Amino acid sequence: MNVEAKGTRTGTRRTTPSPAGQASGYLTNLMAMTIVLALVAIAVAYGIDAAGRTTREHEARAALATLPVNVSGVALTVPTSWLRFPEQPNSAFSDRLDLALELELADGASLPITISLVPKARARASSALLDTVFLKHFSAEERQGVPGLIGKPLSGSDSYATETVWYDPIHQDPFTAKCTTPFGEDDTDTCLRTLRLESGLSAIIGFSETALARWRQFDAPLAALFARIGAGKIER
Repeated sequence: MNVEAKGTRTGTRRTTPSPAGQASGYLTNLMAMTIVLALVAIAVAYGIDAAGRTTREHEARAALATLPVNVSGVALTVPTSWLRFPEQPNSAFSDRLDLALELELADGASLPITISLVPKARARASSALLDTVFLKHFSAEERQGVPGLIGKPLSGSDSYATETVWYDPIHQDPFTAKCTTPFGEDDTDTCLRTLRLESGLSAIIGFSETALARWRQFDAPLAALFARIGAGKIER
């Protein structure tokens, strides 16, 4: 009698994940990715905030930094952030110093101005030039538009063709500024006004003609500015 032995086949059985298991895996991966992205976003935010704080601290230090400069024998202490040409004061002594800053006016407005400090012998006060020079070149035309000031275009030579003198006709030491028609959009310092200072310097101030509407507010902050840097009082 033949007995047929049946062998038993042993193998690895492959199981297919159930739909519920697949969904759970996807959800776990999604949550992990969300956490990673959130951590990256937090790290970026902290980095931006730290960079911003560093920039603000640097700007604050730069605003407080000052530079001693001697302009024609007058010792000044000038904020470095006001230097129009940082390379200009290449030594402790100079015969000219150019500044660019914003003048804070009484009504809260900030007026961008330039100031050139030079020896008094190089620049006469604009108010002194009103009667001795400008008056001789006044044209018959008269411009209006700035309360309290009269505008007189200049004539007599090609160099005066685009210039207008604005002055206060009432006061003995009148506000006087000479303004030039800008040649392009980048020409902002179209008006010049020169003040003499008791220190022996003259200050040539440049500003936009649109700022003339606030001309009555100029002198108080300018006097404080000159006192701050050691340039002396405005001569009257």
